[in-house]
Amino acid sequence: MATHQARLLARRAAPPPSLPRSDVDDLVDAAEPLADVRAVVIGAGSVDVLCALLRRGCAAATMLRPDLRAPTEVAELVVLSASDSAPGIGGLLRLARRRLQPDGRIVLRERRVTRTRDLTSLLAAQGFTSVRCRVLHSGAVLSTTLPAVPVAPAPSAGG
Repeated sequence: MATHQARLLARRAAPPPSLPRSDVDDLVDAAEPLADVRAVVIGAGSVDVLCALLRRGCAAATMLRPDLRAPTEVAELVVLSASDSAPGIGGLLRLARRRLQPDGRIVLRERRVTRTRDLTSLLAAQGFTSVRCRVLHSGAVLSTTLPAVPVAPAPSAGG
């Protein structure tokens, strides 16, 4: 019994470097730290991301389908596992923002690096701060934070 409990409480490690890395690994790396984090995963490929989060030590993770009524609980982390359609990303970000607690984080992958500047602007327009972008061989991974206190927009040059 004690061995089983110790195994459950042990920090889960990343896969050994001999295994090939995947897009899911890149997303989960950007979501660290995961200890005691409640996460929501939205988008295609959610099952793989959900399992990877749990393997890496996430306290709880839930999948959310944008077309179904969502539960009302909030999370510290939202992972958008696919952001392939430009018109749909705004709706996914609004859905993610509603599920996110203040000081929560969003992590998303964009396959076209050329769109990262547009996504950064969209995230800033929705109130997210500290947008970080990491360019990878398969696109880019963006991570950002929803501040606990809303950030006031910058004053306009006209007064």
